[in-house]
Amino acid sequence: MNNSRNELLCANGIWLFVPMLCIGVFLMAGFLPPPSPSMEPHEVAQIFSPDNVMMRAGIMLAMLGSCTFLLPMLAIGAQLRRIEGPNP
Repeated sequence: MNNSRNELLCANGIWLFVPMLCIGVFLMAGFLPPPSPSMEPHEVAQIFSPDNVMMRAGIMLAMLGSCTFLLPMLAIGAQLRRIEGPNP
């Protein structure tokens, strides 16, 4: 594999990052919409209770998706290194 193909594969890693983050944070964890400011403390505590398995699974999916964010950043770093040229 040549270098440009590797960079293209890394740049396309964003297509792994975005859906995993959106599904994990917004759909599974339920962070959208945020809790209302007028909620009572016990209602907010119930949302973030330790037995909320779906929220934990969503956050875990978002954490795994965040690892894939490294791929496009590597591609951007390689392009910046190429633009700057060799260091003296």
